[in-house]
Amino acid sequence: MIITKLNGGLGNQMFEYACARNLQLKYGDELYLDVEGFRRSPRHFSLDNCVLSEDVKVLPMEKSRSLVLWQAISKMSRTAAFRLARPFGVYMWKTPTYKEIETGDTKKGKTYLYGYWQSERYFKENAEQIRKELRVKTDYLPESLPYVGQMKSSESVCVHIRRGDYVQCGFLFCDEGYYLKGMDYIHERHPEATFFIFTDDIPWVKENIHFPYPVVFVDMQDPDYEVLRLMYSCKHFVMSNSSFSWWAQYLSDNPEKIVIAPSVWYPGGQGDNSMYLDSWTIL
Repeated sequence: MIITKLNGGLGNQMFEYACARNLQLKYGDELYLDVEGFRRSPRHFSLDNCVLSEDVKVLPMEKSRSLVLWQAISKMSRTAAFRLARPFGVYMWKTPTYKEIETGDTKKGKTYLYGYWQSERYFKENAEQIRKELRVKTDYLPESLPYVGQMKSSESVCVHIRRGDYVQCGFLFCDEGYYLKGMDYIHERHPEATFFIFTDDIPWVKENIHFPYPVVFVDMQDPDYEVLRLMYSCKHFVMSNSSFSWWAQYLSDNPEKIVIAPSVWYPGGQGDNSMYLDSWTIL
């Protein structure tokens, strides 16, 4: 049995699902999503708005496993927590570097995943299947339809400017210069491009970023899955350093998409660039 503990926003939940689902496809095992942590979180379980596989179930709350001990060890040493927890079937890796998961046949016991797993390397062998399962399954909301029409009929570009919690937690690396360079790069190749601005702070962006091209502000914050679907309906992307941005470009079905990504993703030089894809243009 495979259990993955979901946490964070929709982008994080998608990485957690993808990693666990890849193991399920590899070993033909059961897979359960542990959503118990959302009872104490400002985030919510949003993954159920995606197609998902019928072979994936939500774990009953009473069967959720406490990971307090391993969390405490992880705060002191993530490497030690990973090494010590592994013999107990727990794979905890909440760090922005790639860590190979050598579970062996998961049907021989419980395999509990608790981490971010933010790299395509965790699921590349089943990438196309996972892409299909992580697309939004509901009908478009009525207020989305005008945007969708514009995106499908134009050389649409998603420009994702994330602020919100990033302002406070030190993740704000994408400045005006980065976004304008990204837009210039795409405009040079597609002069007819239409830029759609996705941001959680429209007033700030309107006041502080001076766009050299006409833009369309997408005035929608919720639900998160609908915003993500609008983003991946675009043909090209200027990303922020965000898992939400990552999945927007990844779920796009445009084979000729241009994806602009920032050269810095994590604070303090953390990470090993395993988040990056070879097809991206790094600015």
